[in-house]
Amino acid sequence: MKRATKIAVAVGLALGIGTAVVVAQPYGMGGGAMMGGGMGPGMMGGYGYNVEDRLAAQKSALKITPEQEDAWKAYADVAKKQSDAMFAQHEAMWKSAPSSSAERYELHSKFLAERAQQHTALSTAYKSLYAILTPEQRAAADQRGGYGPRGPGAGWR
Repeated sequence: MKRATKIAVAVGLALGIGTAVVVAQPYGMGGGAMMGGGMGPGMMGGYGYNVEDRLAAQKSALKITPEQEDAWKAYADVAKKQSDAMFAQHEAMWKSAPSSSAERYELHSKFLAERAQQHTALSTAYKSLYAILTPEQRAAADQRGGYGPRGPGAGWR
């Protein structure tokens, strides 16, 4: 694949995933969950995006109690799965070489549909966690932003 085509695919994917992130992240964490840090192979780690560190920061900021641990674990597990899936999507995109713009659109649509399903699962887990937070914890969560580290507010850093 020509360099210009690869760049065009990367830009298109970045814009699409960026749109999904805004609609979706702790997309990242928080209420929307783990979005990746970049578009190229290894870039998620290259920009220092670490789901474990971000979840630890979020848990600390919320001061999760032992009684809330089960709901927190359910949420964190979904967030980690979402992060892993996003990384796998990035790798799949970089390893694939769609030969036409129609194939690129089809692949991109597939990734966005998967992303929407992941966000729904994360949102459900976050709502369950949020429901058992104390008023002080809810205020801290609300103050940090709606979608967590990669979305509006970007507060779980």
